[in-house]
Amino acid sequence: MNEKIQISDLTIDNYTAKEAMKRMVEYLNTDGLNVIEIVTVDTIGELANDEELQKQVSQFDITFAGDTTIFEAAGIQDAEPMLFIKMVLRFLHKYQVRVFLLAEDVSCMEKLQKQMEEVCGQAIVVGSATIGEQGTSDDMILNLVNGVETDCIISTLPSPMQEQFIIRTKSLLDARLWLGLGNSFYKMREGQSVLGKIKKLFARQILKKEIEKKGENA
Repeated sequence: MNEKIQISDLTIDNYTAKEAMKRMVEYLNTDGLNVIEIVTVDTIGELANDEELQKQVSQFDITFAGDTTIFEAAGIQDAEPMLFIKMVLRFLHKYQVRVFLLAEDVSCMEKLQKQMEEVCGQAIVVGSATIGEQGTSDDMILNLVNGVETDCIISTLPSPMQEQFIIRTKSLLDARLWLGLGNSFYKMREGQSVLGKIKKLFARQILKKEIEKKGENA
């Protein structure tokens, strides 16, 4: 199953967690860097005014909807978007996949490490970097990543920083998998608050109109 979800110029894959997981395992056994992007309502909002960037993100190996709001807007029921992330992290831990962590600043890095430990226990982290500390120089980050043996890079950079970075550096990164979590990973429980539910309700209505409009123009 992969009937695409089209929102403006952004195309999101409609894989089940199991289907996406199967592809992820294949990526770890191939040469070159494969990119998995977790798309949330926040991601869509940040990319809304950049049609070219939306098209480039749509070309990633997997664009996976990271919250139920997107599925609900597309009329897809019983989706479990966070299940895929949990499955990936548990796989990385179980099979001792070497991971490099990339975050915006120290606070975000601490949140990432804490959430990873809660979900999958102690993973093999071979290195980490924060854009805030290392500066915005791609070379500095590339040297840190490529200076260690890395299988998977996990990023929680905010959009559009995350998407722009991987597009610029994909051919230079020595790893097999990029998992772009964005802000979604340490905001997993945000939707449980009353305010979070209200925000998601409005977001769902807006996205539904965008999806319907795209379908009418197809």
